[in-house]
Amino acid sequence: MLKRLLLVTLFFLSATGAAWAGDEAPAWLRQLADAPAQTYPKEIPAVVLLDDERVTIGDDGKIVTVHQYAVRILTREGRREARGQVDYLTDGTKKVRDFRAWLIRPNGVRKFDKKEDIADVAVVDNDIYNEIRFKAVAASDEADVGMVFGYESVTEERSVFTQFIHDFQDDLPVMVSRFTLTMPAGGRVESITFNHAKIEPSASGGTSTWELRDLPPFIKEPDQPAVTNQAPRVAVNYFPGSAPKTAESRSFSSWPEVSDWLYGLSDGQAAPTPALSTKAKELTTGVNDEFGRISAIGHYVQGVKYISIQTNLNKGGGYRPHAAGEVFTKSYGDCKDKANLMRSMLKAVGVNAFLVSIYAGDRSYVRNEWASPYQFNHCIVAVQVSDTLNSPMTVKHPKLGRLLIFDPTDPYTPLGDLPEEEQGSFALIVAGKDGDLVKVPQNAPDANLDNVIVEAEVQPDGSLKAKLTNEMTGQVGSSFRGLHASLPAPDFEKVINRWLTRGATGLQVSGITVKDEREKGILKLEVNIAVPSYAQLMQGRLMMINPSLVPRRSQVSVLQPTRKTPIEINAEAYTETFTFKLPAGFAVDELPEGVTLESAYGVYAMKCVATDTEVVVTRKLTLRPAVIPAENYGGVRRFFGQIGGAEQTPIVLVKK
Repeated sequence: MLKRLLLVTLFFLSATGAAWAGDEAPAWLRQLADAPAQTYPKEIPAVVLLDDERVTIGDDGKIVTVHQYAVRILTREGRREARGQVDYLTDGTKKVRDFRAWLIRPNGVRKFDKKEDIADVAVVDNDIYNEIRFKAVAASDEADVGMVFGYESVTEERSVFTQFIHDFQDDLPVMVSRFTLTMPAGGRVESITFNHAKIEPSASGGTSTWELRDLPPFIKEPDQPAVTNQAPRVAVNYFPGSAPKTAESRSFSSWPEVSDWLYGLSDGQAAPTPALSTKAKELTTGVNDEFGRISAIGHYVQGVKYISIQTNLNKGGGYRPHAAGEVFTKSYGDCKDKANLMRSMLKAVGVNAFLVSIYAGDRSYVRNEWASPYQFNHCIVAVQVSDTLNSPMTVKHPKLGRLLIFDPTDPYTPLGDLPEEEQGSFALIVAGKDGDLVKVPQNAPDANLDNVIVEAEVQPDGSLKAKLTNEMTGQVGSSFRGLHASLPAPDFEKVINRWLTRGATGLQVSGITVKDEREKGILKLEVNIAVPSYAQLMQGRLMMINPSLVPRRSQVSVLQPTRKTPIEINAEAYTETFTFKLPAGFAVDELPEGVTLESAYGVYAMKCVATDTEVVVTRKLTLRPAVIPAENYGGVRRFFGQIGGAEQTPIVLVKK
């Protein structure tokens, strides 16, 4: 898992072999630093001058990678970009032959090549069985505006894969980004381009080069798709032809082949041990329904501590879970360990399940046209269920039947739901030759329901007292569950206060209670509210009341007049019923007119109904999942602007 994650989140490694002398920067870096500086908007912190990765495959299958990288600092905030790192494996299957860096300053060159200049660190803090480490240089404390930082690394490895992937850009502008692959005689390559027009490689002998220039910066705007959904990348398959092929070399032409390979790594690790089987049966004793048995085991595995564990990556170990019995005994593991533990515990009570490879962080990242484990960074589970089990998170597989998809790593999302970032994405069912890529279901908006009920009394002096009940389901509930679990009580109360005081000046909160009805998929918040001056008294006889007491926690950001990037809307529904008793001596004079608005991505309705004793205001907003191009942003802004206007129209009471 982490091998692909590193390729997404770290600097890539590359190829030269030049010798360095003294404190002079190498010619390639000096040439970049001396070139005229480009002008960028003031919010752009830095520009990548070069990201050049060169991979050479020897006749014996050994891979040598040389990486040259340079960045110019444009702002004080951009100093953090003056850093470089290269990973290696402690078992010797991937070595760093050389790693040096330079900071070109107005008064000379600072060279980083001594032991005290280069940190040697674990890939993550909680990585306990760690075989992957970094050599890293951080020059941010010494860098300043206008300086150029660069590094060059040389690595040597043997890999289980004959596939490569190159991200041409992160969020910074890039002058030149290049990936070069040199093969032994007889080899050939195929490539696929994502998020960009097809990039045809230039070829010379056994060398192929993919290159892009002058990539503009990504503009950061609220509610935009992930950078990984926009930045260009190229995926490369290498076929050795007549060249000698190592026994470990793997290439894939279909998703069932990837499934079969992953299944071979993982299946033997799911054998239940006696202690594990006893616990699984204990958890399900007396639970008679299918969903309940799966849920009991799933909830237990969610409680197993998450710790990143990466071993023997170049032989495929980054994709092999630890034995389920070991994870059960130690009660910790990473995503694949937890998914495998759940699979094993279900097996112990007669339920079949499969590991599922998925990408967490961007539901559009995995593409069907490139069969590769490199497209995944996370592991979850699919459980075989009967046709009678009712859950929106099921898929129908042509060979494996009905499968219920679940993420046992996420402690806040119960069975029957999935983290929002995983919904709607492609995922690989790991089931030998029967496994294949499937589309993960996506919840209907009403499944992510934020339901607010307010029962209030308005006094003749304009003060208000109310009881708020907020019922949340789906990802609305899971997000709030995580917030509540992660904060100390005083900090949680501050969050609730900040949310509710946006709806009324001087609002006071007390009696905060959270009830988690997890088996029903409901999280309930109860709050007492008091507002000393909620209603406005005018001319001694009129009272103006805001019909929208509680602001929506989740709102699509439409404050900016224009956009340059798409705007992403997630599936969600919000309902509010605001009932308040009329103050003594007052009657209704005017009510806001009912409003119904509809667009391709949302529906909104509000109405007010009055009796002799009370007024009931109901409003509902249903948002459908959509990614809306920047050129259509004006329509989004109008839609939410009309909603805001409707909710600001007051209720007018008059003294009898």
